[in-house]
Amino acid sequence: MSGDQKIRNRAERQIFNAKIQGSSADLTKMAMVRFWKHKKEHWTLNLTVHDELVIECPENEVEEARALLEWAMTGDGIQDYVSLPLKIDLHVCDRWSEAK
Repeated sequence: MSGDQKIRNRAERQIFNAKIQGSSADLTKMAMVRFWKHKKEHWTLNLTVHDELVIECPENEVEEARALLEWAMTGDGIQDYVSLPLKIDLHVCDRWSEAK
């Protein structure tokens, strides 16, 4: 409500940014819970960084873990919360630094 255009523009940017970042965080948390409930006992969710999830599983179970993670992040129930299709980049590697 400021009469100063610069202050008003900054506040408007913050409003939109907060909604986007908050929604992203909520979706990521939901994906983590969904993955955790359905994962095999010996798989681990090692790290989250913003909207990235890092999991660890045996090499012979990579495709199964990959499918579960993709479902957890974009599958039934998650898409109901957003009006645009969700897309993810999912990388399989030995080190997190290789996934970038």
